Amino acid sequence: MKDIKSILKEATQDLLSEDVLKEIEDAFNTTVSEKVQIHVTKALTEQDEDYSKKLEHLLEAIDADHTNKLEKPKNRYFFSGSEHNALIFQKNT
Repeated sequence: MKDIKSILKEATQDLLSEDVLKEIEDAFNTTVSEKVQIHVTKALTEQDEDYSKKLEHLLEAIDADHTNKLEKPKNRYFFSGSEHNALIFQKNT
């Protein structure tokens, strides 16, 4: 794969000096690098937003599950005393 300097040198048939070709190459490479960085930053931002939404949904699902589990014991018996002397204390209805 040819670099931009070689392509320009062939296209201009040596009308441009090495210094001018080097300046054009540097400007081209800088512009390409800046555009790549912009696209990478955009992609990472979109990925971060997507993962944040997924994490939020996951936390909501976990919270709903925990809330559901905390509400279920209403129909269970509660005991007082040691494990060997378990007495039914009350039924929470």
